[in-house]
Amino acid sequence: MQSEFSIRPLRSLDNKPLAVVLREVLIEFGVPKVGTAYADPVLDMMFDAYKRYKKNGFSYVSAPMENTGHYSCPVWMTKSLVFIGFISFWSN
Repeated sequence: MQSEFSIRPLRSLDNKPLAVVLREVLIEFGVPKVGTAYADPVLDMMFDAYKRYKKNGFSYVSAPMENTGHYSCPVWMTKSLVFIGFISFWSN
């Protein structure tokens, strides 16, 4: 029997159940509880974290950039930095 499901955007109400599922999956895959996302308090507020990143000018990219070592999570975001000017502290 096949069940139906729908994919929808993340909502604030999803924070707690999402954190429970993510931690269960981490345990299932043998990820240590200490020093990983398991212990990260942001895991309990994923909707708010994504919202905060978007509000602060971050946007999604389709793949990791360079060799950053961030390969465990399939969500990559970046922020364009604007060069405003150069201040010289050297005197002639």
